[in-house]
Amino acid sequence: MTQDRSSKEPAHAFQMAWNGSLSIEQAQNLYLDLVKAFAQSQHVVLDLSEVTDMDTAVIQLICAASKEASNRGAEFQVSGKLREELQSKLQRYGFVSKITISGQEFDSQWCMQGKL
Repeated sequence: MTQDRSSKEPAHAFQMAWNGSLSIEQAQNLYLDLVKAFAQSQHVVLDLSEVTDMDTAVIQLICAASKEASNRGAEFQVSGKLREELQSKLQRYGFVSKITISGQEFDSQWCMQGKL
């Protein structure tokens, strides 16, 4: 399930949040959420603190969004404290180098570093 907070901070960042267990079945709608967000702002912040699980399709979607934002000169950030089970999965799949507890640490080390 997704939740779109659709609010803009004073810094013009578009805030959005996803929640629940996310899989390939939701990937198209999640993609459309991201497209709408970038249509409204060059700076998008995605809160994953309420995500309980995600499959590789959703992980790849987030990485693709990050890469595309960078290519277009936009900014894409992931925020929120991730659940330990999800952090372990991301480490196992090679998307993070170590398990962390904060979204800021997560954002700085996974696919956002241009590993893909």
